[in-house]
Amino acid sequence: MSDTSTMEKIARRYVVRSQIEQFYAEQMALLDEGDAGSWVNTFVDDGVFVPPGGAPEVKGRSALLAGTEATVARLAEAGTVRRHVLTNLNLVALVEGGAQVTAYVLIVDSAAGESRITTSTVMRDQLVSDGRRWYVARRAVSRDDLDASSPSEAE
Repeated sequence: MSDTSTMEKIARRYVVRSQIEQFYAEQMALLDEGDAGSWVNTFVDDGVFVPPGGAPEVKGRSALLAGTEATVARLAEAGTVRRHVLTNLNLVALVEGGAQVTAYVLIVDSAAGESRITTSTVMRDQLVSDGRRWYVARRAVSRDDLDASSPSEAE
């Protein structure tokens, strides 16, 4: 492999990583702002969300929307502001038209004048790109505080 080819691959990886970081910043903000519909549209039509703790996976935008709207309503009713803080983004693999990403996500809930980290998670995503935007094809989330018999893995 020539030095030019190696440098082009390295540069491409940095460009894609930057795009993915921006994607996550926008996606997490949509969720934190309670915009369930726009957040769900960051998934492919038949996207899959695998929640922590062995709960059944949620497949497809309509199912994702129902669950997300319920969570948004529950938090609003409780007067809780929720923030998803993404850290330690690892671009595990870059493949044609897609990427595998692992990141830590801290959940910070604020209510009644107090903010606290309520959950520490690991998010494993399979992302796809249409050349303009990134989308989640599959997201598996595990929680650090739950003793799962087998960790959720993006396939």
